[in-house]
Amino acid sequence: MPYLEIQLDGRSVACAGADDLDVLQTNIIATPSGEVSMESFGIRFTDSASSEHAQWVSQRLSPGDLIDITLMSSARPTVATSTLSPPIDLEKIKRDLNELKEGFRRRYPDGALSLPRVTQPVTLLVSTTNTPCIVAALGDEEQLQVVLTWTKEGCVLAVDAISVLKGGNTTGKQWLEERISPGQLVQVMYPA
Repeated sequence: MPYLEIQLDGRSVACAGADDLDVLQTNIIATPSGEVSMESFGIRFTDSASSEHAQWVSQRLSPGDLIDITLMSSARPTVATSTLSPPIDLEKIKRDLNELKEGFRRRYPDGALSLPRVTQPVTLLVSTTNTPCIVAALGDEEQLQVVLTWTKEGCVLAVDAISVLKGGNTTGKQWLEERISPGQLVQVMYPA
C-alpha cells in the first residue's frame, strides 16, 4: 500500500495511508473568495453500498505556504485524525438537494450566481519530479484544484479548474494530468 508523506513549509504534517484502503487522496482546493485549503483522506469500501472514511489532514492554507507530497511505497503512517462511517440516507439527501435547488431558484430566478471574488486571481504553482513548475490560476471557474489520487490501478495527479453547470455536468480547464510513481515528489505553492 502506498502512503502520502505530506509536509507543510518543511515540517511533517502527516503520513496518510493504511494497508486496506481502496482510495487515498490529497486535495488542495482554491475558491474565488481566496480561501485555499488542504485535505487528505482515505476510503475503504466495505460492500457495494457502504464505505468507511479516514481523514489525516484538513486545514486552511496561507499565502506563502509550500506543500510537499511524496508517494511512498512503504512508511509508518500517522494515525488518522478522524474516522467517519456515517449511515447514508439517500432519500434524505435527495430531499435536501431538492430544497437547495428550490431555494436557489427563488434567490436567483434568472439562474445567475455571483460568487464573491478576491481582486487578484487565486494562483497555485505546481511541479513534480518530472514536470517543471506550472502556474494554475483560477479564472471564472468555481474552484481550482490540485488532486493526488491513489487507487489500486495507480496514482494520478490532476491540476484543473472547474465549474458545475445547471445539469450537473462540469466545465473548465486542465493544466496537468500525470501518473505519479513511488518516490516521486509533488510540490504545490500558494504564492504570497
